[in-house]
Amino acid sequence: MVSQKYPALQDALRAASDAVHWRQTYKDTDIGDDFMGQFACYCIIGENAPFMSAAIRLFMVYMPPHFYYPWHHHPAEEMYVVVSGTGVFKRKDCPDERLTEGEISFHQSNQPHAMETLDDPVLCLVAWRDDFETQPVLTPPSGMS
Repeated sequence: MVSQKYPALQDALRAASDAVHWRQTYKDTDIGDDFMGQFACYCIIGENAPFMSAAIRLFMVYMPPHFYYPWHHHPAEEMYVVVSGTGVFKRKDCPDERLTEGEISFHQSNQPHAMETLDDPVLCLVAWRDDFETQPVLTPPSGMS
């Protein structure tokens, strides 16, 4: 999938992929090998990244077609900016949102959220603010849709 609005940004994120530190955020959890083999994330601003900031973390996140990112939460506030593709973003106590290039999903601190891709892969820039040390925690699905 080629971004119609941000082709240069998409190309730059892809070009950097050989030189970055890929994260395994959910290593040693029960998320499963299927998820781990498909979800891709590297840090642009933050630990093991080309740039450092005490105020923000910025990640590149890639999810293939028909991918489900299960319910999880973390203390850091989070903002997803869709660079290419279309995904369904879910937040507890909020209606699902179908977002595409240039659209944003904001997750408050510790707000459970999930995401699924449709027929195309989804590439996002993801910003975190505040508590960077606490990793995401998988959220039990009871009461979630």
